Amino acid sequence: MTDYNLTPQIKTLSNLKFRDLPEILVGRNTFTGLIAFEVYENLLKKLAGVTGIILRRVFLRLILKNVGKKLTCEEAVTILGGKRISVGDGVFLRKYSSLEARFGGTIELGNSVLINQGTIVCSKGGSILISDGVNISSHCRIASNANLFIGKSVLISAFCYIGAPNHDLSDPVKTVTEKAKSSGVSIGNNVWIGAHTTVLDGVVIGENSVIGANSFVNRDIPSNVIAFGTPARVVRQRILY
Repeated sequence: MTDYNLTPQIKTLSNLKFRDLPEILVGRNTFTGLIAFEVYENLLKKLAGVTGIILRRVFLRLILKNVGKKLTCEEAVTILGGKRISVGDGVFLRKYSSLEARFGGTIELGNSVLINQGTIVCSKGGSILISDGVNISSHCRIASNANLFIGKSVLISAFCYIGAPNHDLSDPVKTVTEKAKSSGVSIGNNVWIGAHTTVLDGVVIGENSVIGANSFVNRDIPSNVIAFGTPARVVRQRILY
């Protein structure tokens, strides 16, 4: 009997058995999928240059659920749960980025999506949909236990955290791990989020809005506005011509 509580994710990983590995690593409980994952991890993942890009473009069709035309995947990209991940045409994955579909979660990237260096996109049981033309800069974390939607032509600057979970702190007896709650995030088309910004779970940001750098967004932001601060507040309307 332990005197601490574990999140569902930690409980699953703490009791991991070999037969569970294909589902966690590949996203489907097949031995052939696990072999394909091993080939990618040990032979192709860190292969540099044009040769690596070409071989990964071909081989990732065995790893991912759906792959569009002209996928560019640089070296050292981490992919977990690939059979629950779909990417559209012209997707560009920079080095050291990660796509992780964990615990039954799904990830879908639209056409011409750019995931920059060191950025992590992680679905932990929910669904993440990133629409056409989205540019996510370096060292961001896009993660949610619920549904997370990013509209078309959104620009997310470096070092942003989108989907940070909330916790119910009203009961001091329960541990923090018991009180996490997720309801999802929605970001409209043509939004620009400045660097070092955190967007909490449950937030809706309307289309055409701008969030200033170093902001903490813990409430909904309407369309066609500029907002910034901790917490983020609307400072003025954007003028649409």
